[in-house]
Amino acid sequence: MIDPAHLPGLQMAAKYRTLRRILRSSAIGSFIFGALALVIGGITLQYTNLNLILIGLGVALIVFGVLDLTMPRPGLLLADGILLLVLAAWNVVVTILNAAGGGRVNFGWIVIFQVLAGIYTIKRYGEFKDTPTVAPPAPILTWLDQTATTIRKTKPANSPFIIEWIGNRGSWNNASRWRAQLVGETATAVDAAGAEVLLVPRQTFNISKGKKALFGKRVKIVAQLGAISMKGTIEPAQFERFQAWRWAGIGQNPDGLWVPQA
Repeated sequence: MIDPAHLPGLQMAAKYRTLRRILRSSAIGSFIFGALALVIGGITLQYTNLNLILIGLGVALIVFGVLDLTMPRPGLLLADGILLLVLAAWNVVVTILNAAGGGRVNFGWIVIFQVLAGIYTIKRYGEFKDTPTVAPPAPILTWLDQTATTIRKTKPANSPFIIEWIGNRGSWNNASRWRAQLVGETATAVDAAGAEVLLVPRQTFNISKGKKALFGKRVKIVAQLGAISMKGTIEPAQFERFQAWRWAGIGQNPDGLWVPQA
C-alpha cells in the first residue's frame, strides 16, 4: 500500500519514467528519418541547392535523437514534434514542385504519419511540462518497473484488486488495454506495454458508464484518471469491481448504485 505522503514524489518519478520511454521511441524515429534525409539530400544535392535544407533537417533530427536518449527533457517533445511537422511540410513542398515540373508525385502515407505523430508529440508536452529533469533514484525506477510488470501480467480473474478496460488517450493509434490495481486510497494503472504507470488517488479516479458497445457484453466508458481522460469500453463485472472500490465507505455513488459500507 502506498503511503499518501510519498505519492507526489512517486507520481513525478512515474512521469519521468514515461517521458524517458516516449523520448527513446522518438529517438528511433528521429534516427530513421534523419538518416533518410541525409542520404536523399546528399544524392539530390547535385540537382538543386534547396536540398541543403533537407540535409540540415537530417542533421537536426539526428542531433535531437541523441538528446532524446541522453538528456530527457519535456522541451524535447516540442522540438521533436516541430521537426516532424517541418519535415512533413518539406515533403509537401517537394511534391508540389515536382508536380509543377511534370515529375512524379510521391505524396503518401509517410507525410500523413509525420503530421499526426508531430501533432500528438506536441500535445503530450502539456502533460509532461512539469516533469523533473533530474532522474529519480534508481530504486524508485526499479520499483515502478516491477510494479508495471506485475500489474500488466495479472489478470482480473486472478486477483480481486485488478480491473481491466480498453482506453484511448485521444491519439489516432493509441487504443490500448489498461489494467489498474485498486488498493487502499490509490489506484496504480498501467498500459498494455508497461510504458505508462499512473498513480491516481481514489477521489480523482472515476469511470462513467455509457451505452452498451456494439459487439459483445462490453459497455462504453469515459475513464478519468486525475487530469488524464480516455474513452473506451469495459466489461460490466470490471465496472462493478471498480465501483465497489471507488465508493467503499461513502455509501451512495452518483450512478445511484448502493455500495455497502466498508
